[in-house]
Amino acid sequence: SGMVDLRELDPPAWCSSRHEDETGCNHAFVHFTDASGANQYSQCQYSNGQCVAASDKFPCPRPPSWPPPPPSPSPPSPSPPPTPLPPWSVPPVTSVSTINARFGAGHAADDLASAGVLVRVFDDLTDPARPWLPCPKDVPWLASCARFSDHFSASLIWPGHTEVYTTGRGGFVLRPEA
Repeated sequence: SGMVDLRELDPPAWCSSRHEDETGCNHAFVHFTDASGANQYSQCQYSNGQCVAASDKFPCPRPPSWPPPPPSPSPPSPSPPPTPLPPWSVPPVTSVSTINARFGAGHAADDLASAGVLVRVFDDLTDPARPWLPCPKDVPWLASCARFSDHFSASLIWPGHTEVYTTGRGGFVLRPEA
């Protein structure tokens, strides 16, 4: 294997950095500038369990600086962004206004449109993959909730009653005439 200039390492080292490695010591050298400004080198030698610079010093013209490395290749062009999903659309203001008005005017009544807003909030009695649907009857591990597949729980809310039956996973508003 070739010789290693310990002063070119990062961080630069001296022969003493190789005390634990006889082979590494004997394949290393250090370069330095002497008092007169001349470039010199000494081979590292392993002796008595220590790695030291040999007393023989040799002139060493430093090679010219290496040319700068070529520029890094340009990073690949970024992938085009994924096709955006169609924008979520807010119900027309008339629908939101109608729901808000129904909530605000809600009161005890036999007519759902007058009583407030009927909401279906997802719970554990729904299809786990599609919570807007009831539990499927043909999935054995869902048999305990499939017996409720012919109806849903819902909550009627108005300013005097805002609590809903939920597990906190979303839901939807039901039309009173549905």
